[in-house]
Amino acid sequence: MKRRLFFFLALLFLLCAPACRSPSAHGSIAPPRTELFNEAIAVPIPFPSEKGALLPVPALCQYPTLPTGCEATAAAMVLQFYGEEISPEAFAKDWLSCSEDFYSYFGKSYGPDPNKVFAGDPFSSNAYGCFEGPIADAVRRNSSACTAEILEGRTLEDLCTDYIDEGMPLLIWATSSMRASEPGNSWYLDHKTPFTWIAGEHCLVLVGYDEQFYFLNDPASGSTVGYQKAVVEKRFAELGSRALLITPRAS
Repeated sequence: MKRRLFFFLALLFLLCAPACRSPSAHGSIAPPRTELFNEAIAVPIPFPSEKGALLPVPALCQYPTLPTGCEATAAAMVLQFYGEEISPEAFAKDWLSCSEDFYSYFGKSYGPDPNKVFAGDPFSSNAYGCFEGPIADAVRRNSSACTAEILEGRTLEDLCTDYIDEGMPLLIWATSSMRASEPGNSWYLDHKTPFTWIAGEHCLVLVGYDEQFYFLNDPASGSTVGYQKAVVEKRFAELGSRALLITPRAS
């Protein structure tokens, strides 16, 4: 009975909630909604899950100003959770290192390294994104309240036990609407290293879980959504099991 009521209220919330976004090349094609996406089921969560309360991280929307700025938006969510007064726009403009240094030379394409900088302009729909390194660097350099730690080679199950259970949200990298990842555009880094962008790359904030779902704040919709555990684990692995912990600085 509880489960039936849960999904009824979730569906009602979805139908009544205003959309906050528009499509982009970097983000998902449509905001998460209650339907089958291959293996993925997205469920909007207007209240805590049955098992326990979700971490009260503010759910911010990247649209309309940051069509490719899911990473900056996710970071701002966690920083605000810890009391840092920073907007997604200010994080993207003033804190995040970005590069639009794309060019061709003798028939080869060259571009920036998303492990070091944001590739493109997060205020533009024609940009790519970044991984955990540039977000960690931005927090460490600029935040007076928080620091950041890159978490490598961890499973989502372990991350939930070690951090979510201790009240600490996490940035994780997966895909928009948990769709299957695909190879995107390719270019060379530092004139020698080939690199292929993962189409559909998306950064979200992990705020809770239960027996069936991981619950995430999604910058694309500005809301908390739940996805079946198996599909989140698969997409997380496809993106290289990337996670970032932002915590308050030691006093």
